[in-house]
Amino acid sequence: MKTIINRILLLVMVCALFTNYSLALTVGDCCFLEDFSGYNSSDGALPIGWSASGSGKTAVDSYAGSVPVTSENRLMRISELFPDNSHPYVMLDLENNGNYIPYCNTSTKEGGNVDEWLITPVIDLGNVGKSMLLSFDVVLYGSNKPAPVSVYLSSSDASQPSDFGNGLLYTGSFKGSAKQVVRERVYVSLPIETIRDMDAIRLAFVCTGVGSQLVGFTNFCISEYEVALVNHTPSFTMTTGAHSADLSINLHYPEKCESLTCTLRTDEGEQSLNRIIPEGDALDYSVDISFSDAFQLDYRSDIHYDIELTLGDEQAQSYTQRFQIICREGYPSVCVMEEATGAWCPSCVRGIAAFEKYDDQWGKRFIGIAIHNNDEMTVDDFDLSFRKASGISSFPNAWFNRTKVDNPINEKILQSIMTNNITHKVEINRVEYDSETSEVTVDFATECCYTDSETNLSIAFVVLQDDFEGLYQQNGYSGCTKQDVGVDWWPYFMRFSSEASTITPFVFDHVARGIFPDMQGDSQILPTAYVEAVAAHSTYKFRMPELLGDGDYLWRKSAVVALLIDVDSGVILSADKFDGSDYIVDGAGLETTISLPVSVYYTDLMGRRIISPCPNRYYIKTVVYNDGSRRTSKQLFR
Repeated sequence: MKTIINRILLLVMVCALFTNYSLALTVGDCCFLEDFSGYNSSDGALPIGWSASGSGKTAVDSYAGSVPVTSENRLMRISELFPDNSHPYVMLDLENNGNYIPYCNTSTKEGGNVDEWLITPVIDLGNVGKSMLLSFDVVLYGSNKPAPVSVYLSSSDASQPSDFGNGLLYTGSFKGSAKQVVRERVYVSLPIETIRDMDAIRLAFVCTGVGSQLVGFTNFCISEYEVALVNHTPSFTMTTGAHSADLSINLHYPEKCESLTCTLRTDEGEQSLNRIIPEGDALDYSVDISFSDAFQLDYRSDIHYDIELTLGDEQAQSYTQRFQIICREGYPSVCVMEEATGAWCPSCVRGIAAFEKYDDQWGKRFIGIAIHNNDEMTVDDFDLSFRKASGISSFPNAWFNRTKVDNPINEKILQSIMTNNITHKVEINRVEYDSETSEVTVDFATECCYTDSETNLSIAFVVLQDDFEGLYQQNGYSGCTKQDVGVDWWPYFMRFSSEASTITPFVFDHVARGIFPDMQGDSQILPTAYVEAVAAHSTYKFRMPELLGDGDYLWRKSAVVALLIDVDSGVILSADKFDGSDYIVDGAGLETTISLPVSVYYTDLMGRRIISPCPNRYYIKTVVYNDGSRRTSKQLFR
């Protein structure tokens, strides 16, 4: 075998707490073809070194498709993307993340079935001595009609479609979507018979037919093989004891490979598992591997471990990736139950009973939010965005920490949430309310129980109102018995049993009056890096929404809830609630909510009180605050 460059390139790595590691690797002689640092001056469309061939006509003006071009998802007509006499290919940042993709226009006014060719720069193969793997993404948007796609190979001298002759490597058909970007990964074998005598090649990516609106090609790579490793073992665990390592492996290899061996190594030793690859599955082979009792964890422990993948081909390189599993005690978990409810809904008294029971059971660790629908307590924007995000369409239904939708009285969900500690926490320190402007200022702190340099968190604030005497509540549990609801739930349903099918008037609590800035929260005011157990302090301002009822002191019946959200998963990580009775209103009551120093004294290093400290000597300074707390520090008195 001729020399193969030993290089491992990391393609994708996503490390998410309490989710999965995802690692995609290409191994061997790798050539990435995405150099978008400059563009040809002749057409301003293609990257330097690329070429194209096609009709280049203006897109059909009446075409219904559209392309999102900004983070705000503004829509641009296709005719604006392809003005008259434009090149058939343009560079589009389709997902607005800086990843520009060459796109071809195959919807034309004339020319019929027009083939659009995108030809790569010269690719240096480095005299490889075995078959190689070509991989790339096909990206579509717009029409959901099939888009025929082909890939051709030719020598490095090729520059026109006619130069590629019969060098067809691959052909396939893909469907786009009028609502979202569709991206599919394609793997093609470059047989050694084809490339043995080629030091360099060109590839042509071709879209044929007018059925597709846009087709792009990106993430090109040529390599010995490609492996996607998903490590289901949490990078962070809150529980001690034995833990297993669970992996999913997807292998793409250009020729027959007999087996795949996965080896897990820790300081305690190693374990290896071998899997036979069935005939014909080498190009696309998937397998799940589990190492039982791979780790023994205690609180405050960090364990590094290596996973090595070795192919049953002596010419193929193996590679090793290092991972880490951490065990911390963390913080007590919090459950936020966002409930879809309505006064018109007879079954929704289940949610009212659940709020009362969970409040009694869990105290401040449970936060109930009643989001009303189609009654006088409804906040339309909040109700619509909540039901759209959660997928809830029937009542009553609850969203627990934005992880699971179920019946409000399903205690198993609550138990599972409360059993495990959590990695992050949020605490509201104080809430200031200006009665003249109705402006609310929330002073809060977020914290992580380990050091993390790449957090992606957001914060949202919900205003609740208690003690609102509504007009009525439909009661579907009128006349129910202990046997109907169970012994544990009976104390919370007993009052509904003795009431009529319509309760008038009814007093509502936990009523949602608004969410700020929205369901997804604001990630701009939170840090992206945390030091273990060090609180990050922030403030947020919004205008108090309209509260229900009459009087100047309705704010006393309100509460502010802070929701700490994982942006990647949308899950609520932690929450805190601050009652209106503790607000600082128009600056009043400051001394009761803010810790102020009331006395200071010094002791020597032996703990003896010093009346008059001597300069240039060390003493212990103690500050006593009005709330009884103390802070001490060692200082050099000057």
